[in-house]
Amino acid sequence: MNLADHMLQSMRKVLLVGCSEGLRARLEERGLEASNAGAAPSYPEGHFDCALVERPETPIEEALQDLLPFLSPFAAVYLALEPDVVDADDLGGLLAGAGLRPYVYWRHEPSREPGAPARADPAPYDAVMAVRQTYDPVAHARALFKARHPEWALEVLTNVPEHFLGDAEIHARVAAEKQLCLLALDRTMGARGRLNRFASAQREFYRVTTLLPYHYPAYYCHAEFWHVLGNDDMAARVLRTIRHVAPDDTVERRLTSYRPEACPQPPDETAPVWSGANPPRILMLCHEHPDYGFDTLYDGLCTVLGPDAVLEFPWKPSLHGRAPEIAKDYPCTFDLPGEPLDIEAVCRQLREGRFDWVFYTDTLLQLDRDMVRRVIAAAPAPLPLFILDTWDDCGDYLDDVLAHIGRDAACACFKREMLACADYAPNTFPMPFAYADGRAPAEVPSERPEALFWAGKRQDGMRHLFLDHIEARFGLKLDASYAQEAYVQAIERARIGLNLFGLGFDTVRYWELPAHGCVLLSERPPIRIPHNFRDGESAVFFDDAADLEAKLAHYLAHPEEVEAIAAAGRRHFRQYHTASARARQLLGRVEAILNGIGAGRRP
Repeated sequence: MNLADHMLQSMRKVLLVGCSEGLRARLEERGLEASNAGAAPSYPEGHFDCALVERPETPIEEALQDLLPFLSPFAAVYLALEPDVVDADDLGGLLAGAGLRPYVYWRHEPSREPGAPARADPAPYDAVMAVRQTYDPVAHARALFKARHPEWALEVLTNVPEHFLGDAEIHARVAAEKQLCLLALDRTMGARGRLNRFASAQREFYRVTTLLPYHYPAYYCHAEFWHVLGNDDMAARVLRTIRHVAPDDTVERRLTSYRPEACPQPPDETAPVWSGANPPRILMLCHEHPDYGFDTLYDGLCTVLGPDAVLEFPWKPSLHGRAPEIAKDYPCTFDLPGEPLDIEAVCRQLREGRFDWVFYTDTLLQLDRDMVRRVIAAAPAPLPLFILDTWDDCGDYLDDVLAHIGRDAACACFKREMLACADYAPNTFPMPFAYADGRAPAEVPSERPEALFWAGKRQDGMRHLFLDHIEARFGLKLDASYAQEAYVQAIERARIGLNLFGLGFDTVRYWELPAHGCVLLSERPPIRIPHNFRDGESAVFFDDAADLEAKLAHYLAHPEEVEAIAAAGRRHFRQYHTASARARQLLGRVEAILNGIGAGRRP
């Protein structure tokens, strides 16, 4: 295999051991300095960023020991593991004898793209990247960052192997450095792609806060990214929470640089009303994995249009009473009519005009590209195509999706995590979660002996900070876990239900709490939600840990207010946020879009 395909971008000076002249020439064509070991003149100590070792003239142990003085402290050795060069079983001891250790392994597979992720299982390998015994990827990344190459630093951190991240502190340090690199990259790259960089940085922030909840630099960096995105309100909320839970003078100084009062709030918006005329027949291209947003919306569309009017492909058994283990303890399994069709049948129905609209819902791009393109190509040219993005990510990936499916445009994109402060691709509209009609009870208990409900993992968002703090402040224990039926019963025993951001700002709990007659006590979401609940009327929102503490104390002491808000929240939910209500909002939006485009001018 070609070891050069796996080199990091920061590897600019390459020492070749047993490699062909053709390889050296190719490296030089890429603008790299490539030198053969043993060639005159002699090299200064620590001159090279990496070494490629394929077929050394001397025994491999000697070759490794000879080249090490010429490598910089952060250099890597890429070693081919051909049977006549080295036995993979003896690799660890061989590298240790030269002061190195295995770092990343590769196995050559013809179907795998160059530079694909390393295999984690103990299989035979074709190549290994080795580093010094003392190698620290965070220190390496910082050195590259100081040299004004945050893109190289980010690549180093992104390629840290899983086995190196077993220690929580190391994993958190890597994630925090990736945050910093993404922010630095954003400052040089400008607005284009900013949402996607922010989304990546946010995932790293959540890794840090899950593993090291009091790691201040992660909060500073995340707040600054919110500021760059144009939302000083969220920037200040992040810092106020860590300040309240673990006061620090530096937080106070940083807070003064933000102006949350000048930040626009999510609009109080509504969704178009569907006329009910000309009910469409819809084909939905989806992946097979549990997807609460898609699965619940599918159920809502079947409720509104009838199951014969909605077809998913490939067939998803958990929507039709099959394979319930796919979504165990997750409220997105259904028992709707429908049988699987093969691709030939679906393409034939498209060609015959069976469908009026096509929705592509696999924004993670898990479906086979050729299969998707074949299906879409079978549709008549003017058939409207829409993108549905129900994933946890606030980035704007419309161009990636269109490239994957082979289309230049779509009529619109419907997005769950649509930040109110950001600009998305034209014709992008909010489409948050909902709650299945069949799971929302017609009546709810009036007697609720428990004060507060929470169940969930302490990961992502700032859950660790919030939960640890209110447990200590109110003498609570919020670590219960339930099977689905017991989970619903626990909600219906509680007067107040706590909702905290997870991977996404929109959560299942945001909708199921009011559906079951519990007051929604939630972080105020920074995303667009048509017909959202109103603070103090149909829900209670908080902005930071101090705000949560104050509002929880108030409502625990005022049960009559809790009862009124819970009743209003349930009425509001039943009007606007059941799955069928969400389906009607989608139908109304699409109807308005197509009427605006006009007949014969659909993309």
